[in-house]
Amino acid sequence: MPSKRNRGLRRWTNAAKDCYLRNCVCRDCYYHAFFNSSPYQCKMKMSVIRLVEEIGLHNDLIDTFGVKENE
Repeated sequence: MPSKRNRGLRRWTNAAKDCYLRNCVCRDCYYHAFFNSSPYQCKMKMSVIRLVEEIGLHNDLIDTFGVKENE
């Protein structure tokens, strides 16, 4: 059973990849308008950081930057 901390971090979503490619800058993000009119805050930056730490970069992102992990 996954720990409570790791729950939900099983894969890179398209939204997470997009956030990573924008360096987690919320301006012009698809979800920015939603969270501006909501009492909640976006937690995508936190999720992206955890994905990189726990899973590593998605293959699409590695291909984009021409970087291999652990080099």
